[in-house]
Amino acid sequence: MPVKAIREFLERRGTMFHRCETLVDGGGVMQTATIRELRLAASKVLARSRKGPVILMKRGKPVAAIESLEGEDLEDFLMLHHPRFVKALDEGERDIALGRTISLKDFVAGKRSK
Repeated sequence: MPVKAIREFLERRGTMFHRCETLVDGGGVMQTATIRELRLAASKVLARSRKGPVILMKRGKPVAAIESLEGEDLEDFLMLHHPRFVKALDEGERDIALGRTISLKDFVAGKRSK
């Protein structure tokens, strides 16, 4: 999923904080853990991340997220956070917006973009 699409998706969801303890999003509750919990019971927090992201809170504010990376998730994470990949996605979205595209048929035939 392109970075811009991810940003727009998160903005549309209208994430908000409730009492700075639990992250509430569209009626569902996301898991949270404090920095203290992480320091004292890291393996338990990591185990919880297998069920979904765990938002780390420091002084009642979110500071990081722990997400399980198994199988293809690791590859997706690395790609979405690699600067060259993110730049290429942004350039591709810009090309699409400007109409600089070609059909798959033309691409396979070796034709250049318009």
